[in-house]
Amino acid sequence: MKKVGFGTRPSQLKARGKKIEFENEAVCEPSARTAAGRKTKPSSSKILPLAGTAAGMVALGVLLFAFFSNPSLESVEFRSSGKTLTIRTGETFSVNYADGLIYEQVRLTGLHRFLPADDVLFQVAGINKPVPVGEDVVLFLKPEEKKEYEALISRRGRLLGKLSFQLMMNAEGWIKRAESADDASVRKSCYQKAIALDANSENAHVALARLYESEKKLKSASIEYEAVIKLNPKNVAALKALKALYLKRGVQRRLVYIYEKLGNADTLNAADHYYQGGVLAEKIAAKSSAYTLYRKALGADRKHVDARQRLIKLYERDRQWKRAAANTRVLLEFDPKNPDLYLYLSDMYLRLNSKKRAAEYAQKAEKLRPGNAAICLQLALIYEKGKDYDKAIKYYRKSIRLNKKNHAAHNNLGFLLEKKGQLKDAVSSYKSAVALKPKNTDYLINLADAYEKNKQWANAVKTYEKVVKIDKKKKAAWEAIASIACDRLNNKWKGVEAYLALSRIEPKKIIWHQKAAILFEQLGKLAKAKKQYAAILEIDPNNKTARKKYVEISKKAISNSI
Repeated sequence: MKKVGFGTRPSQLKARGKKIEFENEAVCEPSARTAAGRKTKPSSSKILPLAGTAAGMVALGVLLFAFFSNPSLESVEFRSSGKTLTIRTGETFSVNYADGLIYEQVRLTGLHRFLPADDVLFQVAGINKPVPVGEDVVLFLKPEEKKEYEALISRRGRLLGKLSFQLMMNAEGWIKRAESADDASVRKSCYQKAIALDANSENAHVALARLYESEKKLKSASIEYEAVIKLNPKNVAALKALKALYLKRGVQRRLVYIYEKLGNADTLNAADHYYQGGVLAEKIAAKSSAYTLYRKALGADRKHVDARQRLIKLYERDRQWKRAAANTRVLLEFDPKNPDLYLYLSDMYLRLNSKKRAAEYAQKAEKLRPGNAAICLQLALIYEKGKDYDKAIKYYRKSIRLNKKNHAAHNNLGFLLEKKGQLKDAVSSYKSAVALKPKNTDYLINLADAYEKNKQWANAVKTYEKVVKIDKKKKAAWEAIASIACDRLNNKWKGVEAYLALSRIEPKKIIWHQKAAILFEQLGKLAKAKKQYAAILEIDPNNKTARKKYVEISKKAISNSI
């Protein structure tokens, strides 16, 4: 086909009487004559191909013109908050930063809309980096600096169109911006803006708290988490974070409260949270809180052995024997073959003066653990309290055979033997107790008293002297020394020593000065006797006996000096 130039359309050629050749065929206007000079009708076989070919050429031309011509922007499609948003060129729109603005595709004008637009660039004015398809446009922006933006759509360096948009910021939007920011100060500012817009936003407080944590600003982080649990007391994540912060900061009393709140919120682990709170409450001497938390732990899990044992110990310290016994019986439900529990329960009932039940539980313990010294000792104590001395002596002896180093068993056995009048055996038991605990003044006094009752006066005094060597203010021991020394051993000097010691213990008690003065007189130590009478007169100036003796000794002293 020959090239057709400007001004050579078929209609123009026809007007000039020229022919147009299409693929080596000549086409003339309908009025042309044949070679024979005869006027002929144009053949349809010649005209129709010409007409069809011309229309095709026109259509092709239009297509080629449209293809090679410069396109323009028709619209841009976005996704925001799960919905499609179509924005035409030149339009202005608003978008919530929190909802996002996902760039999906560009639509060009005309036939270009059916052609791929892979080389089209979407760019925000002032930001060098183009936004790829499928990306969130708002993540490229800085709303803390400005809210209004212009989007530029270009192709091969040629601007196709523009559109404008404005960012709307709510609390969630500022949180989203903070999460995308690299600068810590920007992130903090964004979280604070979020809280300013919505003080009840848990997410904003949590986000700011985490930022403070990363900066090791533990107190500031704590304040934000506290704001969260005020808004939502069952926010387990915030409560756990606050627990960790309080542990690091050593904030103990507030931590007890957090353990309780955790127990209320985290029901699956409630018993453990309450238990840990109870342990801490005990540590800081918040006994009332400890009681409450241990009871709550057991309410959440009746089988929480540690919580029940701790609660029992609290009851024991407060002498609440009935409650201690009741909780121990619950432990026995879960561990019915535990002799220690039976023994403990026996002790609780003994304290409640329920000797029968105390014996019952001690005997159960003995069956489970025969030949145990502690159980035998418990039975001995029970029978002693019930005044069944023979059984008590039997179990004390059994206990001692099993454990010869139990000084209390030796002492208590001696006490019962003494009651039974078996003084020799009593002395032997007391001596064993003293040998094991030589500085126990109670054991020494028991032994000295037994010596005294057995008329072993010298041994009694020696033993009492051991007592006062350990404790110089042991009044009963000094009195015993004075009495035995003067009345049984005729040892006045030892008696004086004891009375002087007693007068130091009770300096205002006249009797000690008086007895010391009498002994000094008997020993011929008049000056010392006079000094004791003078001490009496200082206490009681009207004491006639002391004044009379003081005068008599003074006269003797004068006569002796002449």
